Amino acid sequence: MLMPGPDFPKALTFGLLVSLTLFIALLLINEPLQTGAAPKGIVSFQMAGTLDHATTILASWTATQSPLPGPLCGWILYLSRPIP
Repeated sequence: MLMPGPDFPKALTFGLLVSLTLFIALLLINEPLQTGAAPKGIVSFQMAGTLDHATTILASWTATQSPLPGPLCGWILYLSRPIP
């Protein structure tokens, strides 16, 4: 049986810290995107079943709610769009 090397605990700790940091960042980004049309924020947008529902969610998000600069937020929304 192969045993992990001596750097395994360091790599595991690093991976855990990176994952935790990204999770907290996503929570902070998602919080201002929770509206009446999107109660779960970006997850509601990802799970929108129709174009009308996705458009309603996008319309409920104003520029002042977004914690990100416009182009970056646009790319995130583009990459998280529902796949037909």
